[in-house]
Amino acid sequence: MLCQDQNKTESFYSDLGVDVQNLGSSDLALFFSSKEEAGSGATNLVTIECDDLDLALDFVEKSGIQVIVPFTIAPWGATVIIADPDGRHIVLTEDINKFSKR
Repeated sequence: MLCQDQNKTESFYSDLGVDVQNLGSSDLALFFSSKEEAGSGATNLVTIECDDLDLALDFVEKSGIQVIVPFTIAPWGATVIIADPDGRHIVLTEDINKFSKR
């Protein structure tokens, strides 16, 4: 993934529980780029499946992360869409079967 500020983007994703440390077996690899190369918005959609979306939402609110689309329940699960430091839309989701059992 291209990003303008590798440290800021790495911290953002690490705080969400995504492994960005080990390039060989990580969930996400980050590469520095210019603003134009990094892109923004829905053109770079990333989805992160959460074990507990309520806990993730609490973190998002406390951290002041921009919410693009508020909490929604869809046939496949509960979701919220946030923005990362480069403006990419990040879908946080929890499987509907797990979510509905709480």
